[in-house]
Amino acid sequence: MTTIRLHHLLIGILLVCKNLFGTFYLPQAQHEHITKTYGEAALKRTYELVALMNTLEDKGDKEKLLAVNNFFNAVPYGSDQKIWGQSDYWANRTEFIGKDRGDCEDYTFAKYFTLKQLGVKQEKMKAFYCQSLTYDQPHMVLAYFKTPKDEPYILGNYVTKILPASKRTDLKPIKLYNGADLFLAKQKKMGISIPDVKEEALKWLEIINAIRSKE
Repeated sequence: MTTIRLHHLLIGILLVCKNLFGTFYLPQAQHEHITKTYGEAALKRTYELVALMNTLEDKGDKEKLLAVNNFFNAVPYGSDQKIWGQSDYWANRTEFIGKDRGDCEDYTFAKYFTLKQLGVKQEKMKAFYCQSLTYDQPHMVLAYFKTPKDEPYILGNYVTKILPASKRTDLKPIKLYNGADLFLAKQKKMGISIPDVKEEALKWLEIINAIRSKE
């Protein structure tokens, strides 16, 4: 059996195992799409995320935040112009992992969506639009609120360590967005038609992402 055939056989077995034993898995169609569009290395990165999510399912918020933040911060930064040939493009998680490059919105979107799937409550997470004083440009990070009255923790990509907002003196606050507002803004920016009802819009948006969870 050739190395290529053996590799695909092993991937097929992995797919079956994830479907049988893992809450999170990669649908066959998405497996094929990622391989064709981005290559085997991107498929490997995607399965690494699937495996990580399955290990985090029963963990607390702290463990989930640390692991997800570290996973996506390992993706190198790249400007939309260099990656997509556009001045502003909001990639979905599949594109972000597939290209293995992204800007601050891509990190924020991927972290938010993954943590949401892992059971972190949406009301605890907000997209924090701010000004980076270090780079003198607009920046976006994810803010996590343990309770509505607590100081938020910041999950960013310039400073990779999760820190309380008061420790991020390099950021000048501009606006906080909840998840629904963030995703709706993303889809409008991409010129995609979306349902009028936010909850329906969020369910629809989940279809464009690769990793599913069993009911």
